[in-house]
Amino acid sequence: MKEREVRTRIIDSTRWNELALRASDIIVASWGKSGTTLLVQMVAQLLSGGTAGVGVKAPWVEALPFAPREKMIAAVRALPDPRVLKTHLPFDALVFSEDARYLYVGRDPRDVVWSAYNHHASLTPGSIESFNSSGGTGPLVRPCQGSVRDYYLHWLEHDELPGFTLNEPFWAHVRGWWEQRHRPNVLLLHHAKIIAELAGQMRRIAAFLGLQVDERALPAMLAHCRIDYMREHAATLPAFTRIFERGARSFFHHGTNGRWKGVLTPEESARCEMRAARELPPACAHWLMTGELPP
Repeated sequence: MKEREVRTRIIDSTRWNELALRASDIIVASWGKSGTTLLVQMVAQLLSGGTAGVGVKAPWVEALPFAPREKMIAAVRALPDPRVLKTHLPFDALVFSEDARYLYVGRDPRDVVWSAYNHHASLTPGSIESFNSSGGTGPLVRPCQGSVRDYYLHWLEHDELPGFTLNEPFWAHVRGWWEQRHRPNVLLLHHAKIIAELAGQMRRIAAFLGLQVDERALPAMLAHCRIDYMREHAATLPAFTRIFERGARSFFHHGTNGRWKGVLTPEESARCEMRAARELPPACAHWLMTGELPP
């Protein structure tokens, strides 16, 4: 199933080769800044009945800077069932199990870039140094420069975030996971839908995972997925204070969509939609921009 490996300064897909996936595993996948942490939080709430806080154990397996290879593999193996694992890998570079469950979240690419810009601009010098010295390969991570509009226009032209090569090019990543949507153990979600219909999307995920939603606990589950809750309760977590200039306030920045409106000209915004139409099947492009899946 796996066709190739992907290595950057931040990720190494070969780490997955050493893991024996379990039928109970839940893998949360995305291109970065598409809503991964929110989706992990939703799964954690469903599994815990609304008692989980923020910073639940959902290892980003391929991430180089956060743990040496042996330590990461050992930590993942030691997790009890069901394990929740996170990945930003393209489908063809990920070990795939027919028994595990995969949740893939997409987002309007303009919102992805806006979120990525804030993420990149908030990195501490120490975190950039750690990315570059973690044993990865490829272009170095560089401090964010220029305006968010310049950042977007560069991404639109080159299909890469300037100075921040997190993973594979965006369009191929989305296309690869879209092609798996008919598998019974793959569920596609969309950030805009989650924000607009949190309770409904929570139930949709629960049904996919074979979980019963405790209606008495649902208000707590939903409250724990609000960005203000996550920002407040993640404020003291060392990872956020080490990586971001303003800690959790930088990471849990807005959590909204459409911040590019009023910044981009209509032509600059439309160029993204035209690029999507060239790069993706029509139904996929429509889903990515609207969150609407075909029947």
